Amino acid sequence: MLIRKSKNYLITAIISLIVWVMLIVLVTQFPPESVLVLVTFYLLTFIAFLLPLSVIFANSRRGLVFTVGILGILSLKPLGVFSLISIGAWWTIIILLEFWLSIKRSH
Repeated sequence: MLIRKSKNYLITAIISLIVWVMLIVLVTQFPPESVLVLVTFYLLTFIAFLLPLSVIFANSRRGLVFTVGILGILSLKPLGVFSLISIGAWWTIIILLEFWLSIKRSH
């Protein structure tokens, strides 16, 4: 069982590394004027954060919640509402969502 889990972590690490390289290439080589580039950026960013956070937290749901939190903060700047107050409010919502999901799961 331990060998199988270790192989899963290795595959996750390799996929994560490939996605991070693709994200770096996208950011450095393509101008952000195209809608396709923005959608690809958010999709690659989602995968790039989801995989390692799911491994770090040892929980896919928690990794998903915090990945959505990171993407939400990245989305605040283009919307023009990027400030410390909005970041704090966003993380408060994300943490409360995680607590609610944890409580809901335990009952």
